[in-house]
Amino acid sequence: MLSPGWHSVYEIALFAGAWLMWWHMIAPLPDKDQLPELRRIAYIFGNSVLITPACALIIFAGEPLYATYTDSAFWANVMAYCLPAGATVPAGMFNWSDGFQYLDTLNDQQLAGVTMKIVQEITYGVMMGVIFKQWLTKEKTQDGELTISDLPTANLNQLKGQ
Repeated sequence: MLSPGWHSVYEIALFAGAWLMWWHMIAPLPDKDQLPELRRIAYIFGNSVLITPACALIIFAGEPLYATYTDSAFWANVMAYCLPAGATVPAGMFNWSDGFQYLDTLNDQQLAGVTMKIVQEITYGVMMGVIFKQWLTKEKTQDGELTISDLPTANLNQLKGQ
């Protein structure tokens, strides 16, 4: 975080990687080499397994992992990149004892790791449910088990005329 150039490169690479990962999950172009539903579900499950060690490292670490949150001088240097040139940071922000911390650093880190894992599991669970529903709908239409409520309105008029 102390090197703005490398930090920007890292953020761009992280964003591009996340975008590519989600591309396969949501499959926005249905005609373009879309993964079958079962493979998409397996892909999501694999992603959830692969992120687990990172969450576990943050949750079960015996000490805070990031100097940004434990060293006020380091934090002041990092904050300088977030503020306009010439802006001053109030000295009270660096008083860790009565500042904006409600938890000690380790508990805050553990809470963040648990929150990250829970949100990730909910998100992946919802996506798996959506893909499974798409799969069922696709199988239902391929098997020819359409009901009148499944047909578009224009086709209903054709059926009534026959």
